[in-house]
Amino acid sequence: TLQKQLAECDKLLKKKNLSMSKREGADENAITEEIRLKLEELQESIEVKTREANENLEKYCSLIVKYDKLKEANEMLKTQVSLLSAQLKQPTSRAVSAPLLNSDNSVTVSNQSIKQMGSDKDTTKLSSKRQRCEDNRKDNGEPKSPVLETSSKKKRKDDICQNLLDQKNTDDEPDGLPEVVKKGI
Repeated sequence: TLQKQLAECDKLLKKKNLSMSKREGADENAITEEIRLKLEELQESIEVKTREANENLEKYCSLIVKYDKLKEANEMLKTQVSLLSAQLKQPTSRAVSAPLLNSDNSVTVSNQSIKQMGSDKDTTKLSSKRQRCEDNRKDNGEPKSPVLETSSKKKRKDDICQNLLDQKNTDDEPDGLPEVVKKGI
């Protein structure tokens, strides 16, 4: 009887162990399934974040390239501005410095050309404004022709250019040489 009871207890223990192991196995399977699902979710979120990071990296790189191009364009524009400003300063500096190097005759010519350039600036300021009827009349009261005004302006500009060209030509001639030697040069 004792042996029967022991055998029955063993059977009951085995059944309990088996049911417990089934429960533990089921619990382990459930835990494993949960972990697997969480792992899949994390992998998906990693893929999404990686795509976003790659897109942002591409945008950043394109912005850097655009910035470099704009920086180069800015530098180019700065050099162009400095060159243009230097070119604008050159004619006036030549007209002012040339009289110091040449004879008295060229001094009077350059002074006249400087005065004419100043008067041209004044006339361009006036021409940009609307003129009244009184301004369009000559001293004797007759109306001025706009064609005559523009042609006189062109003539003054041509005279200035010619004076400056004459100055440049005289700048190249050395002073103090006889006429025979100058003709050879």
